[in-house]
Formats: sequence, structure tokens, C-alpha cells
Amino acid sequence: ETVGCGRVDTSNIYVPLVLEGQTIERGQWPWLVSVYSYSNLKLGFQCGATLISNKLVVTAAHCFFDVNNRQTQKMKEQKYVYPEDVNIHPKYKKHNKIHSDIAVVVIPERVRFTTYIRPACLWKGPETKTSLVGKTGFIAGWGRDENGNFFTELPKQSEIPVVSDETCLRSNEAFVRITSEVTFCAGWRNGTEGPCNGDSGGPLVFEMMVVGLLEELYNGFLPQGDRGRRRSKFVLYKRGDPNGVKRSKHYIVQSPQTSQAILDAKQHSISYTLSRNQAVIVEYQEDPNTDMFQVGRSSESPIDFVVMDTLPGDKKDAKVMQSTISRFACRILVDRTETSKARIYAAGFDSSRNIFLGEKATKWQDNIEIDGLTTNGVLIMHPEGQFCGGNAKCGLWRECSVGGDVFSLRESRSAQQKGIPVFDESNILQDGTLIDLCGATLLWRSAEGLHNSPTKRDLEKLVDEINAGRPQCPVGLNTLVIPRKVTLGEHVNQPYVYLNCGHVQGHHDWGQDKSTGARRCPMCLEMGPVVTLCMGIEPAFYVDSGPPTYAFNPCGHMATEKTVKYWANVDIPHGTNGFQAVCPFCATPLVGTPGYIKLIFQDNLD
Repeated sequence: ETVGCGRVDTSNIYVPLVLEGQTIERGQWPWLVSVYSYSNLKLGFQCGATLISNKLVVTAAHCFFDVNNRQTQKMKEQKYVYPEDVNIHPKYKKHNKIHSDIAVVVIPERVRFTTYIRPACLWKGPETKTSLVGKTGFIAGWGRDENGNFFTELPKQSEIPVVSDETCLRSNEAFVRITSEVTFCAGWRNGTEGPCNGDSGGPLVFEMMVVGLLEELYNGFLPQGDRGRRRSKFVLYKRGDPNGVKRSKHYIVQSPQTSQAILDAKQHSISYTLSRNQAVIVEYQEDPNTDMFQVGRSSESPIDFVVMDTLPGDKKDAKVMQSTISRFACRILVDRTETSKARIYAAGFDSSRNIFLGEKATKWQDNIEIDGLTTNGVLIMHPEGQFCGGNAKCGLWRECSVGGDVFSLRESRSAQQKGIPVFDESNILQDGTLIDLCGATLLWRSAEGLHNSPTKRDLEKLVDEINAGRPQCPVGLNTLVIPRKVTLGEHVNQPYVYLNCGHVQGHHDWGQDKSTGARRCPMCLEMGPVVTLCMGIEPAFYVDSGPPTYAFNPCGHMATEKTVKYWANVDIPHGTNGFQAVCPFCATPLVGTPGYIKLIFQDNLD
């Protein structure tokens, strides 16, 4: 019998109803597990599950109603194992398949994590259900699709919001049978996307999203198979084995050719040549307390994250000399115990070749100390105040060295003279820290900071609220609709803003100067350029949760007043000595002063 997805069958209500989902690429959900069962000597797909460690898988208890013959079967390009033990929650009852419907499967051999096999992180946030309401999560599975196909060959994922119990119960009175103090409700009321039969046991994952262009979440790194792909967001996962390094000692040698070789495989030495007959040997050793992640423009090992240029242009009133980023730009060392502590260092490190990978590093020796700043050094800017709280201000750009020390900026990023040491600032990354790698600018967001940031769904609601008010264009009286994404060309219902006055209008050719493209605003009669509006949806860039009443000039991305004003005051480095404020959503250089416009909507005219 075919059961329509999105419609609850009360006789089978315990089966969670992915519908209209997107097919998942290999490695996109590396913790996703499929469970098979034997019936009449045939294998059949049973449930989804989640890998949470190298020995444990968690799924729904009802998937093991009869645990005697439960096995997992090998899928294409995936690992298969036979369960050693199945631990069903002691409060789970077969006749009531909702309460405590959870089981932990023990795997006999430790799973070796690979590019496509990694564990999921368990929720460590607040334990109250109310703290989840309004957040958006992701589900995935092989269950029945919108066409009724049971067990799709490739898993699909969907994005669903968490709603309150009250909203859930109003959606369907039958949900009272599956709602309790230990459950929470998620999904779309219209049933357009969501889980379907066969997806039970799978995970609901909350994306600890982004670094506007890099991110902090100490929870994963870009899989090796994806190293050559363009990515705008990265997540750091705790490694299975630590790979960090730390400096142990250094010494000067007069004859580098005759210096004693290091025979210890756990020691790494790097030679800084000070002159023809003098060098400084810096020794590094493995650090079991840190994980190292490396950023650069090459997909070769040991690079974890590949970055591209962020800003194509430069400031017109500043002479900018182009500079290239090192293939191995920087390394980030994260404390394995105090996971919120991540430090950034200029230049990469390759332990197999015992060298730093920053190009043409300049060296200094002061008070028997050795440090190095790469010619195209790494710049960081810590925000002043809490980034996501509405009161953040941009700080000053500093240069971070190979050794992790912080300096004021040099005259240019290739100048031989180092800047002045800044002792009251450190290389520890904070929520909202900007990292610039000579054209590739990254935003570091912490898990705690993202928890306090608006979600994508929150931002979409703000757009819906504006559109629900049906703002109208006084010329033609057509209702304006603000899109969530950038659309090509102008549509009759997509509003644009006059950048000189801020009045929001609809599409029309009234008052247009065809030679310049400028138009005369019908409200204030001021002549000037116009640009279509769209919402800036990336949550990581927001510093508060206010209404989207401002837009960047000239791209037209809308955001909150404090968010727009914050980014308009942040000059992004470019080249060797240039700076330019940009829109964080599209990296378009801002035009004019202050680089944004306050939006003035017309009242509803009907």
C-alpha cells in the first residue's frame, strides 16, 4: 500500500514521515549509516542511522524490533560491518514505539575514518526543547521519495525547521500520540519537504555554519576528495589523531653545512639563513594537545582548505600593487581540550619535508629569539566587543608572523622591515575575527557565536514579513516582492532602490535618462542610479537580528542597520597596500560614502 508522504497514517504513526529532497554527494553526510534486516533469507533496507564514534552507531529502537537477525549490508563505496551488540533503551516498549525509541549499536572493530566515513558530533547545546525552536536542521536518508519509490539508490537531504509543540499539535491532532516531554517536532506544515517512510533512525543535524568564508566550528575539515573544489564555508572537525607541532628550541650555527642532523623522527628542524655563513636552526616537535589545519591555494597535501580571491578590484584612490598568496598561506592550531582556543600562524608546515611552506620568508633575530614574517604575510582583525550582539566595532588590522606574534602593519606586505610588536593582542581567533591571505579574506565564527546569530530561517521570515505588508510602488500600483536570492534582470514585482534617496520603487521606465541609466525618483524627484534589492541570507555575517532596513551600495543586498554599518566600516585588504570596504554577501566593493542606503518603503496603497 502506498502511503502519501506528509499525511500521517495513524495505524503506522510511529514511522516518521526525505520528501522532495536533494540528492547527497559522496562524503556530504559521512556519518550516515543504512541498516538492513534479513527476512525470508533476503536482505531488505530497514532504517537510517548515525555513526557517532569509531565503535558506536545510534538509530531508532523500532528498527531492531527483532534483534536476532539484524545485520548491515555493504553499499557501493561504503564500509560494511556486523553488529557486536544492540543496546535498546530500557524504557522502550514494543507496543509503544514512540517513547525512548533509541538504540545504540556496538561495532566489533573500530571503524577507520576516511574521507567518506566520519562521525557526527552529538548535541552539546542547551538541553531544553525551547532552545531548539526556530532553528533549522537537516535530515537525510534512503527512504520513500515523493514518487513512492522505496529505498532510493542515493540518499537525499532536506532542510526543516524545529517548531514548538503547540504548532505541531495544531498541524495534526494525531500528533498528540507522538509528542511528549522527551520529543521535539520539526518539519514543514505543508509537507513539501521532510522525512518519509524508511528515513526513521537517521539524524537531524544542525549546521554549525560558517565562516563567512571560513569558520570556527571545531568540528571537521574539508575532505581530501573535495580539496580542489571551490567552497565558501569550511568546518573544522577534531581529528582522530593529533597532528599539531610546537617549537621546542632554536640555536645559531656558523656553518650550516656541518650542523648536526636530527635523527629523531618526531623532531622537525627548519633552517633560517641569516647570512652566507650563519643560520638559525629552529626545531619543532609533535604536539599531542593540538590539531593543525592548513589553508592555501593548492590542493596538494597537507593543505586542508583551498581558498580563492575574495576581492577582484581595488580602491580607486589608492595605488595598489598586486601580490600573490602563498600556496601554503597559514596554519591554524586548535587545542584538543579547550576547543574554543584556536591560534593562527603565518605560513604552512610540512613535517614530511621539515620545512615551512611560506614563500620567501624574511627573518629577524632579537634577543636570541627568532621569528619570521612572510613577504605576503597573514593579516588578522579582531572585532572590538561581542561580534553578534549589535555593539561590535571593527578593530585594527594586524600582521601575524610565522611564530604567532602580532605586529602592526608594514608599509606594504612585502616590506623588509617588520612592524611594531603589539603585545596586548594575540593570535587567538575570536568570534568575528577576519583573516586576510592577500586577496582571500575569511571570517572566523565560533560555535557559541553562531548559536546567538540569526538562522537562515530567521532571515527568510524577515523577508516574508516585509512582503506580507505588500509594499507597493506608487507608479503603477504593483505590489513589490523582495526575493531571497539574487535574480537575473529586473522583474515587474522586484523592487529597486534609488541609491541617492533610498526610496523603494517597482519596475518602470518613468524619468529614465537612457544615456546614463539614471532615473528620477517620483517621490522626491532626485536623479540618480537605481539597483534591484535582494536579501542577504548568509547568517554568519549578521551582527544582530533587527529588521532589514538598509542596503549596500551598489549591489543592493539588504541586511539589518547594524550589520550594514558594521561591514561598511571594515576595509578589506587587497594587494600589497590597498583596502576597500565590500559587501560581505557578494564581495562587491562599496561605492560612495557611507557605502549604504537606508530603505524607505511606501505605505500600502490599496
